[in-house]
Amino acid sequence: TIFTLFQQAGIGGQWYEALLAGAVVILAGVLLVLFLGTRLGLSIRATGDNIDMVRASSVNPTFTITVGLCVANALTALSGAMVGQYQNTADINGGTGIVVICLIIGETILGRKSVVKGALAAVIGSIIYRFIYAIVLYTKIMPVQGLKLVTAVIVALAIAFPTIKNWVVFQQKKSARKKTYAAKGGRS
Repeated sequence: TIFTLFQQAGIGGQWYEALLAGAVVILAGVLLVLFLGTRLGLSIRATGDNIDMVRASSVNPTFTITVGLCVANALTALSGAMVGQYQNTADINGGTGIVVICLIIGETILGRKSVVKGALAAVIGSIIYRFIYAIVLYTKIMPVQGLKLVTAVIVALAIAFPTIKNWVVFQQKKSARKKTYAAKGGRS
């Protein structure tokens, strides 16, 4: 396997697996960002935003959707192959739903302002998700059967985070205004 080749070559010492995975992630991320900056990449992004506008621009949305799905599935296959190589086994249900979860977590932290931030959000979200997953497994807080529940809680918190953050900011402003009102002796 490719991991064995890295190990035998002595690349990265004990960290050869993390080094190889990091190199593949960086390479795939850079290539994806460069591709999405091309004319075809912009057409794919535009199709996701507004299919009617793309159709009106004389771009075939069926083609752009197909190419987008091909790129997404190629990246999914690459990650599945890397995990299969690392674990020396494959499980068809191993990554079910992880892309959506990682994107939700990453976009909650970084936002969705640019293509580069979107790619970074996916990487950071997956690292955070797997880190939380590893902590739950290592500490045995939850039995293995409860990992789906942990996943659901993580997704719920990631989705609710912006709303909770806005509520906290609102409460702070409200408290500050009450203090200002009281300091003026109850006069506006």
